[in-house]
This record gives sequence, structure tokens and C-alpha cells, in this order.
Amino acid sequence: MVLEGMIARFQGDQATAIKLWWSVLEDPVRLKYVTTVKPNTKETDAYNASLQHLATPWIELITIHFERVQRGLKEVDLLEKALKIGMDQDDPVAFYWAASYREQSYANGDLRPTSEWLYLMTKAAASGVPKAAHELGKYYWTSGWKYIEDEPPAHVKPTPFDSFKPDSAGKATPLSSGSTLRPPDADQFFRTATYPSNPEQRAQLAMDWLRVAMDAMYAPSYLLMAEISNTQQLWAGAQAPAAALTLSPERYEYASEVDYNNAVYDCEEGEDRLVTYIHTGGPEDDPLNPFYKPEAAKLHLVNVFRACKAVDFKAHSLKQAAAAAATRPNAINEDDWAEDTGRSQDKPEFFKFYQDDGVYDSWAGEVSELRAEAQAMCEKEAWTLYDEKGGLVYRAGIGVVGNLEGIEKEAYFHI
Repeated sequence: MVLEGMIARFQGDQATAIKLWWSVLEDPVRLKYVTTVKPNTKETDAYNASLQHLATPWIELITIHFERVQRGLKEVDLLEKALKIGMDQDDPVAFYWAASYREQSYANGDLRPTSEWLYLMTKAAASGVPKAAHELGKYYWTSGWKYIEDEPPAHVKPTPFDSFKPDSAGKATPLSSGSTLRPPDADQFFRTATYPSNPEQRAQLAMDWLRVAMDAMYAPSYLLMAEISNTQQLWAGAQAPAAALTLSPERYEYASEVDYNNAVYDCEEGEDRLVTYIHTGGPEDDPLNPFYKPEAAKLHLVNVFRACKAVDFKAHSLKQAAAAAATRPNAINEDDWAEDTGRSQDKPEFFKFYQDDGVYDSWAGEVSELRAEAQAMCEKEAWTLYDEKGGLVYRAGIGVVGNLEGIEKEAYFHI
């Protein structure tokens, strides 16, 4: 029934797909069957990957309800129900989607990190979800104090993140977060999220998480790693105040919970009503970046351009396949194009980005932005990029070797 649902969705019949998938999740016998499916060591990786999709119908429901909620359909309850089922199965992908769903933003659109988001995203990343590892890398690279912005509930205080002194009468009763997805363990981050507490350590942890994503060939992480490697100074705003680290009363910014609520939630229209701390230092306070290595940044950008080339090559190969399909019955299709063209022409430098279809699909749609940002960095720095063998990849003022207008020329695929 899971496969039938996938076919229905592919054919555009979302209602039938949803009905079929829920019929599996709401039937204990069927749910137990799909969750006990194990990889077959005698089969190919592609076969087992397909099998894994059939064993996680909650992910199909999460993605379809997530998209429909974003379009304004009133399916929040169904989305949260599917997320809860996935989290109960300890599925790291479900934790990633839960973090994405519960994500909050500042008025300018930037991430407003909360203890719930950090817990869910860390859970997903630690279990091997590359996109989650990338999001954590970006979080540790860009976030400043306060590292998490939601106010700790009274029952976990005192913590470094307290904005006001708690009312002792309220300590006995845990406060509700308003989320049915928030695990109780998320409260631990109010005590542990002060580590790392300085810009250098946070940059190091950012790079560590990005390497996890890069090992899985998540291309956007190469671009962010290039940015880190090409940044001369870190941001002093990433330093945790001494008052917070020592739990000094000086960490309190508001006299009471009433003052806090007035400042955070009842501000003037147009102001960001979610900001609870603003760094007031200047550039002169920013420390030098010990990871500043322009040559390393260049090599990361080489991989960004390789990733872009991988997307171009797949599109090029599928175009060839479509043309061939009209002339011969055994033409390649979307499932075997890489076997027929990519491997046979031996292009390992960018074929590596095809090693996991799920990871590839999670970033391939962003290729235009990746290319533009990589080119912008090269042009700003007037860089010429070479690969590990000394081959020319990019020259400022000229662009990528073998430009996209000449994509039919094999030269583009040999940079």
C-alpha cells in the first residue's frame, strides 16, 4: 500500500496517496510489518534504498502534509501526527522535518534558534542526516548570544539563558511550550547550549558539522566552508557573557516576567518582537579567525563548481536519453542514466555527488544559487581556481572553464 501511495502521488492524486499511507500508519499490523523490513545484504544499494522508502510511510506523509500546510491547507494536526509517529520510531529524518516545522524566524527572516529546534536538529544530525548537519554548521557559524532565544521555563531555572529572576512559586509546575512535538529532553539545552561559548570554538564546531555533511556530498556545505575559510575575523557577538556563564544575577535583563513579556511580545509594530539580546560591540572587538585559509576556501569552491557540473551533466545526459528514446527501444532512462553515461565516461571528480540520490535531490534544486554565490566570491577576491592536479577551473573575469552555453562540448565536463 505504501508503493501504491507513491504511484498515486506521482500521478498527481494526493488524496489517494494520503489515504493509502494513513491506512498503513493507523493499522498496527501493517505498521509493524513495514517497520520490521530490513536491508537485504544480497541486493544492491539502490534496491535497499528503495526498500527503505517503503519502510517509512510517515516520511511520505510528513513531506506531503508539510507542503500542503505551506500552501494554506488546514492539515497541521495531520502533519504533527505524522511527525510524532516518525519520532516515536526514532527516525532521524522525522526529527529533521520536526525541526524544520518548528523553526522560528526573526523579523528579517533569519533563524531564531530555540531549545526545541536545537534539540530536534541535533538529534537528526547526530544520526546522520546531512542536511541537518549543514543546518547545525550554519547555526554555530552565524548565531550569537543568546544562542537559544526562548525563555527557560521556571522548573529548569537557574540557567545561563534566564532573562529575569524566576518566581519561586512557579518552579514546581513545568510550563507548556505549546508544542506537541517538543521532547522533554529539549530542556537540557538550557544548561548545555552555552558550550561552545566563544567565537573560535563555535567556528570549530560549525566546521565539524559541515564536514559531516560534506562527507555525504551535501554540496551547500562546501560553499559555507569556503566562506568560513575566507573570513578574516570572527564575530565578538558569539561570545557568551561572563555573567551568564557564572549564573550571576547580572545576567538578568528584565526585572520581572511582566517586563520581559512587554519587551519581547508587546513592542511597537515593525520591531522584531522576538529579539531578547543585542550585541553592542563594534568590529574592533571581533577576534581574528584562526581558520582563515584562502587556499582552503579555493579548494572548497572547486567542489562547489564540481557539484554544479554534476547537476548540469545529469540534465545533459537525460536530454541525450530522451533523444535516444525516440530512435531505439533500449534507450537509457532516468533510473540508469548514470550507469550508462556517467560511469562509462569515468568522471569521478563529480560523479561522487551522485552517491546518494536522497542527498543529491536535497540540494540539486539550489544549484543556481550555489553557482552564483561561488562565482561572486571568486569575482570579489579576483581568484583563479585550480583543481588538485593543477587544472584550471575558474578565472575571475572569465568564469567557469567550458561555460554553460557550450554544455554540448565535452570540455566542460573535463575541468
